[in-house]
Amino acid sequence: MLRLIDYLLENYSSQTRVTSLIDSLQIWINPLANPDGTYAGGNHTVSGATRRNSNSVDLNRNYPDPQDGPHPDGREYQPETTSMMEFMAKHNFVISANFHSGEEVVNYPWDTWSRLHADNLWFKFISREYADTVHQYSSGYMTGFDDGITNGYAWYSINGGRQDWVTGFMQGREVTIELDYSFITPVNDLDNLWNYNYRSFLNYISQALYGIHGEVTDSVTGQPLKAEILINEHDQDSSQVFSDSLTGKFVRMLNEGKYNLKITSDGYEEKRIDSVSVENYQTNNMLIQLVPIGYGITEEFIDKQQMLNLYPDPVSGILHTEIKPGKSGIFTIEIISIDGRTLKTMDKINVPYGGTVVDTDVSELSEGIYFVRLRNNNNVWVKKFIKSEKKKY
Repeated sequence: MLRLIDYLLENYSSQTRVTSLIDSLQIWINPLANPDGTYAGGNHTVSGATRRNSNSVDLNRNYPDPQDGPHPDGREYQPETTSMMEFMAKHNFVISANFHSGEEVVNYPWDTWSRLHADNLWFKFISREYADTVHQYSSGYMTGFDDGITNGYAWYSINGGRQDWVTGFMQGREVTIELDYSFITPVNDLDNLWNYNYRSFLNYISQALYGIHGEVTDSVTGQPLKAEILINEHDQDSSQVFSDSLTGKFVRMLNEGKYNLKITSDGYEEKRIDSVSVENYQTNNMLIQLVPIGYGITEEFIDKQQMLNLYPDPVSGILHTEIKPGKSGIFTIEIISIDGRTLKTMDKINVPYGGTVVDTDVSELSEGIYFVRLRNNNNVWVKKFIKSEKKKY
């Protein structure tokens, strides 16, 4: 991990792939999760290193478990465990990995359950990519199990591992990568171990760029929302993801196929989007707008002083939007469909004190009901209009 840090920094701007990864992602690298165990033999040597910390607790059995709940090992959470849980919760990781020794294999969830993860095919796909890439640059390395990969429970069941905590509680995706049969890799073997694995490290990080990348917002205000994104007839055991409350953004990595999404948020109408296509090594970007419950997009938001006036109504061609503010300001006008989709946007409209009229061509819209949403930094006004068929002569 220290070499990976150095590699990313040294090759930023000179290697296109490294530059793209650093520019596109937040990459966090923790070189050492068990300092007490590593330096059990003294502060300047790893001789005598042990998997347990100074309290004789195995840190990879000390996390909450999806099956056995809190404290599956019967021990209090250790300072190292608490620090890691707080850190990972704060940063809302999309994908992560933890590294061990004693074997040479990529181990994917679940460790605690015999049943398979909802995204088992995706986990196998990325694990296969990791091991296959290793095989291209090594000989006789990481070849056991299913040619270098294994389901955790199929190997042996454990409880309280970080991998299952991240995947089951944090809606992240994590694997455990066993890098070497030797618990303490001899110094002379470190160069080989790095050369075998570093391309696979980059492949693994790159998976965060693929799948469904979405943003969930309020259809009236445009503000970001925390929402649950669940895949119908697919998700189970807390495999759904949530959009970030500050940005509204989410990432859902999936094996290629078509998926039916259900998006829900407290106070908003449920939204379903069917047959969303996902391809391996591709990104599907989505903007999802949720309509508030109880009114959807209605004229209840119109200012009492008739801030917003639309004519003609019905309209077939040019819609005139009359804005009469109490003072001058900068506004945005949006044309909204009845299901909350933004169809047209006109930004940075400078409206003087006396008001103005903005003309919008809506002739290409289908017949039906639409809304004009007017907003500035402080308020939102909405008014309905009817699009009619253009008269023929």
